Amino acid sequence: MSGARWQESLRYLFAPRSIALVGATERDALRRGVLENLQRLEFRGHVYPVNPNYVEVSGHRCYPSLMDVPEAPESVILAVGHDQVGRAFEEALRVGTRSIVVFSGGFSDQGEFGSNEQQRLADCAAKGGVSFLGPNCIGVVSFSNQTAQYLESVDVGYTPGSLGLISHSGSVTAALANNRAGVGWCHVASTGNEALVTAGDLLAYMIEDETCNGVLLFLEAIREPDRFFAACDRAREIGKPVIVVKVGRTTKASDAALAHTGALSTPDRLVDAAFRAHGVIRAETLEEALALGVIVQAGRIPRSNRMGVLVGSGGLIGMLHDSGTNLETPDFSPRAKAEMREYVGPLVRRRNPLDYWPTSNVDENLPRVIEIMAREDGIDGILEIEQFVQGPTRAPLSERPYGSRLVDISSQTDKFLAMLAPVHGELPSPNVIRAAADQGVALLSGYDAALRALAHFALDRRAILSEPRSLPTGHLTSLLASEGGAFSGARALDWVRHSGMNVVPFRVASTVGAVLDAATELGYPATIKLGDERVLHKTEVGGIAVGVETSKQLESIARTMLDVGNGSALVQPTVSGEHAELILGIHRDRALGAFVLVGMGGVWTEIYDDVAVRQAGHINKAEARAMLESLSGYRLLAGARGRQALCLDAVIDAILILDAVAVEFECIESLDVNPLIVTGDSAIVVDAVVSIQQ
Repeated sequence: MSGARWQESLRYLFAPRSIALVGATERDALRRGVLENLQRLEFRGHVYPVNPNYVEVSGHRCYPSLMDVPEAPESVILAVGHDQVGRAFEEALRVGTRSIVVFSGGFSDQGEFGSNEQQRLADCAAKGGVSFLGPNCIGVVSFSNQTAQYLESVDVGYTPGSLGLISHSGSVTAALANNRAGVGWCHVASTGNEALVTAGDLLAYMIEDETCNGVLLFLEAIREPDRFFAACDRAREIGKPVIVVKVGRTTKASDAALAHTGALSTPDRLVDAAFRAHGVIRAETLEEALALGVIVQAGRIPRSNRMGVLVGSGGLIGMLHDSGTNLETPDFSPRAKAEMREYVGPLVRRRNPLDYWPTSNVDENLPRVIEIMAREDGIDGILEIEQFVQGPTRAPLSERPYGSRLVDISSQTDKFLAMLAPVHGELPSPNVIRAAADQGVALLSGYDAALRALAHFALDRRAILSEPRSLPTGHLTSLLASEGGAFSGARALDWVRHSGMNVVPFRVASTVGAVLDAATELGYPATIKLGDERVLHKTEVGGIAVGVETSKQLESIARTMLDVGNGSALVQPTVSGEHAELILGIHRDRALGAFVLVGMGGVWTEIYDDVAVRQAGHINKAEARAMLESLSGYRLLAGARGRQALCLDAVIDAILILDAVAVEFECIESLDVNPLIVTGDSAIVVDAVVSIQQ
């Protein structure tokens, strides 16, 4: 189905001109409620209840079957048992409907009925160009279009908001849709099993809707990642934020990793990297997601995390500094400090964050202070921290409505404006929050969720594409020619060397004499390893000796090692002097694609678990450097406590080479460079493992 036709098909989910409800009844509150929702929303289209047992349902004429309905309904809701879905689905297709919503469950892979029927229905709908939402969902509501194909009750008189909501879980859909944080929705969709219509499809539709300024998603999985991330790229292009809560952080990889990169590239790390590459804001909790929603609907996305903070409490300022977020509070300019003196009095220390206590007459003086803050070039937003509620131990300090000081200056500045209550839940009514958002002011509550939400805007979410790099693809392809699987040793080192990376000199020997000759040529101290390319982790089988000082020691080790594996050994000079060991690699996920990883390496790499991951094809020099700077061990690399600074430019070049390799060679499942020895003037590959898809 073409993209344009698919988008047109989705329109019938959100703005149908006629809806049929198969399984309509007066006896079941939920199914009766589907029709009542349309009445509450004053749906202007035709409504056709279908049930052979009724003549009328909820004031509408009821039809025995879809074949009896006087027109082809643009959308059909199947509110029937699982055993009746197939027949009703086929009937809906025969009459020419354009979208179908299935509430019924029991279709999952582990379900009682199996998944073959679900796939069959999806195939039939796709062939006919029909959007199929569900099964096992609670449907869709479009407040903007005054329509609902939804299993739960929809509120009367709800004013449409500016955010879209998409959720895999029906319960989470309801929890977010009915939030008290003040986030208002234009569209709400529960996707269920995603037999055909996926979250990515719905996202692509919503972001093109002029009533929708951003989308919040709750995801259990990312189905059809290419389509999903293409929609995310489009959202970034047109400036509509995409906020995602993705569960599954603790899920272990299902397949044992052949290389260290596989062990370190947990599915959730890859999801994080993919979100970063495509400009998605990932929220840790529903509260954080809603805080982000409040910010987005106010229409002023912070240009940075540099905030002017106004609060009447030293304790709350201390908590702000201890929050662990990357919120920045630049000092005020001398001009601003001088202007503030008139309004805060001589006892107040005029610094950012500004503790205005004991300023008198706050209703007159604080608005002037906020105006001064808003004129500061080094500040991109104003954050006023104050309690929203009163009692039992205090009355409001101000007679003015919540957030009104910020609302009053919103027309004078385009900077981000927010008021924050320190304790979660201290909010005025959702209507008050949305009214403030209409004036460009975000009303937030809860230090933890709100500050983490604000911290997201410190990240640069502009699109990053890799810089073109030429690779000797012909020669590299010939080195990969095999039956597939993983290999190490000389062939892996040869492959890495021809890709452009610096590799330590090596020789392969099959006799003790050849080992000694190689060590003499390359120099002592020597390193000797098993030469069998199918032994991937030599340390674990005692197949490596590092820093052998003399030929006598080497001879003894070589005799033992040549009796193992394929009877060959790989000899290298030992890299000496001040250095660090890194791991560098590629990991290809079957669903999400290829990723490049860098971390503190060596034999303890999984113990350190200090890695940075980025999606291949989205790494330039600046991003590669950011990967290194994000490591806990970065200070050691940069020369902490008098250590020699190491050659990070060489590491960055190695990262960019692997990025190009990951994009060019889709047959590579993983590539593990461990260790990469980094000295003051170079980065040298000592060992490598390459795994080819079989």
